[in-house]
Amino acid sequence: MTLFVGSFSEHGDLLNQWHAYTPNGIGFSIGYEYKRLKVLAEKQQFKIIKCVYQESEHDAILEELINLGGSLVNAGGYENGVMALFIGLYTLRLH
Repeated sequence: MTLFVGSFSEHGDLLNQWHAYTPNGIGFSIGYEYKRLKVLAEKQQFKIIKCVYQESEHDAILEELINLGGSLVNAGGYENGVMALFIGLYTLRLH
C-alpha cells in the first residue's frame, strides 16, 4: 500500500502557521481553491479529508470504520473490510 500525506489549512496565510512550520517565519504560502483541488484528487483516486484533533471525534470515526469493515467482511469482501479498518486506524494513529 502506498500512502501520501499532505497538510493544508482552511484559512490562508495564518501567522501561527508561519511560526509553527517555517524557520523564523520565512517561507511562502500557496493558495488552492478547495473545489478544484478536490476534483483533481478524486480523478487520481485520492481523498482529501479533514484532520480531526478531538478524541471524541476519533471514537466516532473508529466506530464508523469498524461498522463499515464488519459489513464488508459480512458481504464477502474480507480484504476490503480489513483494509478499510487498517487505513482508518493508521490515519487516527497519525494524529
